[in-house]
Amino acid sequence: MTVDDGTAEDVPGIAARAPITRADFTASDGDTAGYLVAEPPGASPEHPTGVVLVFHGDGASELDPDDDPGFLAGGTGIVAQGTARGYLVVAVSTPDHDSDVWWGDRGAENALFVHEFLGELEASYPIDTDDIWLVGYSGGAQFVTQNLLPEVADDIGGGGAVLFGGGGPPTDDTVDFPEPMRAEFPMFWYAGQDDLGSPDGDPYSGLVEAEAGSVWYTGAGFPTGTSFPVGIGHDLSGRFGVVLGERLDAAAS
Repeated sequence: MTVDDGTAEDVPGIAARAPITRADFTASDGDTAGYLVAEPPGASPEHPTGVVLVFHGDGASELDPDDDPGFLAGGTGIVAQGTARGYLVVAVSTPDHDSDVWWGDRGAENALFVHEFLGELEASYPIDTDDIWLVGYSGGAQFVTQNLLPEVADDIGGGGAVLFGGGGPPTDDTVDFPEPMRAEFPMFWYAGQDDLGSPDGDPYSGLVEAEAGSVWYTGAGFPTGTSFPVGIGHDLSGRFGVVLGERLDAAAS
């Protein structure tokens, strides 16, 4: 693991009063990806924290520090909202550098990468493995529900998932999740009702995928919830951290 320590003020576009660490992780098969960690105040081995693990959409533009501060950055971003609630926030880039995509043909392989990465996080930070939240946007949401959750379910004691603009059924729809994990892992889908894709362009519809995923996981026994606001398309800038904060608060109440 290569590490570049800094503060939130050292990372352009990240407006949060949380120490920031940027590093690279290399898996046993040689795959490498960069990641960013924001630590909440008071984190220590004596006080393990929950984790918010964030997966970007196709192209990873949300992780560009010069991009619009509506995903990780800003007061309504995931970093500020997660760390304010005592969570370690980790945003990791896909190891698929050719496409900058999490899901699709390499989805299963990327899930194995994240499984190994979780072990690295647990060894490096005081993590509560009973409180792990998986957050994905668009292709990142697809990856969480289609590939990642089936791969890591046995290692997560609790937490939840918040899926933005996607989150369809697992690639292998015969997957069987452990019953204790299902009961302790609420899942929430957020997609705009205008997120319908384009017949002349990208046919991907975050709304269709979110609806299908929520139906599948409800049938599999997970506590689920949805919000599909009117007049909203695929661009959810400024909504990510707020929605995540609401779900974390709901789970804690």
